[in-house]
Amino acid sequence: MRPMKLLIVTVVEDYQDDVIQLFKDVKIKDFSESDIDGYKNSTSLLMTSSWFPSKKGTADSRFFFSFTEEAKFDSAFKLIKEFNERLVTYNPIKAIVIPIEKHIKLLIMKNRIVRGVAGKLILVSLLLAIYVNINWLWFTTFVGVNLLQPSITKWCLMDTILEKVFKVKD
Repeated sequence: MRPMKLLIVTVVEDYQDDVIQLFKDVKIKDFSESDIDGYKNSTSLLMTSSWFPSKKGTADSRFFFSFTEEAKFDSAFKLIKEFNERLVTYNPIKAIVIPIEKHIKLLIMKNRIVRGVAGKLILVSLLLAIYVNINWLWFTTFVGVNLLQPSITKWCLMDTILEKVFKVKD
């Protein structure tokens, strides 16, 4: 798997097609786009000279994002810089890259640990219920409830144990 990063681009609606062309030029094929409304408290600036309008609906903006290989970013930023230098208004294309690989790997690792521990506890408690005492099924139930409970409360006992005792963070 090649290293991926998140590219975020914001632009006023007038330059939407320019960003799409820019993505094509640097071979970014997969991206998402959304309408956004921006706000600015200052009413003294002209709409064409401000990034965000002072009233909702006076100028729409676009938000683009793509999970892309790192090699494409230098070309994208070069084209964005060239585009912004040609502008007559002060509505530049804004872009940022966010590294996400490390965060994704840690989150996947933590989820795998939680599932692995839960699976082992269930299997061991089932074997103990079969060969030692049927009351071990109460422990199996406890593990099952702790697997279900985070979907309701957004808190997981095993996550807390991993964070506090073993220092595994997201």
